[in-house]
Amino acid sequence: GALVLSLTAFSGLSAHAAVLLHAYDFSVDASDSVGGLNGTLVGGATVVGGELVLPSNPSVVQLAGYAIPATDFSISLWVKGPAQSGYSEFISQNYSTNGFYIGTSPSNGIRLSDRYLTTGLTFPADNIYHHYALTTDGSGTNFYVDGVNVFSDPGTINFANSGTFTQFGQQF
Repeated sequence: GALVLSLTAFSGLSAHAAVLLHAYDFSVDASDSVGGLNGTLVGGATVVGGELVLPSNPSVVQLAGYAIPATDFSISLWVKGPAQSGYSEFISQNYSTNGFYIGTSPSNGIRLSDRYLTTGLTFPADNIYHHYALTTDGSGTNFYVDGVNVFSDPGTINFANSGTFTQFGQQF
């Protein structure tokens, strides 16, 4: 599958105060054009024509730090791909029972961190780009697919940044 990622973090609870922390456009490699937290392509991961291509598990981009703040953040990804087999993560960090990730289950259900293991949403396995956006702050958690809010919960995603640094394409 292919992955394009940009990331913002809230300063306080106002979306108007959002600050862009990291942006990965995969124009040449896994460089962060905003925050300098560059990634390393591992296990066959390549960048071709502005796309991150992850041909098999464990193809991954490994960062040398935590790209996602522990609270109050938004993340935006463009993803395309076929149906996934087993558990598959587009982005992840930390460790089991306290982990953050956006990915799929073996039944192609979309998972949003250890807090939302089941969302009732299905990964669109049509090999067409889809835009995903996740927001979480004091007012709750929302997940959008192609601009439509498809999941909303009054709870928030919070975690301590410890364990595995941020990865694209594999769970911690």
